Amino acid sequence: MKYVPCKSECTTDGTRCDGCGRCREEINGSLALVNSMVEFMTRMEYDNPEEFLESMKTKTLKRYNRRIAAEKVQQA
Repeated sequence: MKYVPCKSECTTDGTRCDGCGRCREEINGSLALVNSMVEFMTRMEYDNPEEFLESMKTKTLKRYNRRIAAEKVQQA
């Protein structure tokens, strides 16, 4: 599945947003992640939130790629 970002054309009817096509579970999950990150950065009082987010991006992608690779090995 390919991620599609919000296009600010949100709809609340049905199981998918007509603006981006994402399902409600994905939209709600993404929103919860963003809110959690904002809450954490606020609590930590970071002066450099961009660096924190860049670090989280790098670490998250590294772990994700390791997991995908391990799953492919298990399936083989």
